Amino acid sequence: MTTSTALARIEFGAADLAEIKASIMPAGSSDAELKHFTAVCQHLGLDPFARQIYAIRREQGKALTIQIGVDGYRSLAEATGEYEGQTAPQWCGEDAQWVDVWLKPTLPAAARVGVYRRGFRDATYGIALMREFAQSAPTWKAMPSHMLAKVAEVSALKRAFPQVFLTVRQQARA
Repeated sequence: MTTSTALARIEFGAADLAEIKASIMPAGSSDAELKHFTAVCQHLGLDPFARQIYAIRREQGKALTIQIGVDGYRSLAEATGEYEGQTAPQWCGEDAQWVDVWLKPTLPAAARVGVYRRGFRDATYGIALMREFAQSAPTWKAMPSHMLAKVAEVSALKRAFPQVFLTVRQQARA
């Protein structure tokens, strides 16, 4: 079983670092925070310019958070050599009837996505409940069903590849 979490190592030149500091890091980020963020990017092989990984400060004066985007999770799963795709997302309302597209004017109650991993008999599913994950961010207000499906997908990827994402969490905290 392959447990490597690193993709091809990324190198950042001086111009890249300046661009990351100016456009990707939160305003007021220190050089130490920039160094830590780029070290995590390099270690994991994730590209902040491709929106695979983000530097976020949730509140002014609080610690920097490194957050992997859904594309980063997909890339890390693919790097194991054991990722075999996923199911299409599905949504359901309070009636618990799963559908392939959410067309109702109300919010879906849940979304689910299954991830296939070599050697597993069935897909590993992630399910996300709207009441647990909904946020007030603009993308959640504009595309709630899409965002909920991304949460379900990340959950499925984490369940299918726990050793990969344990390493990711440890690296982001280092």
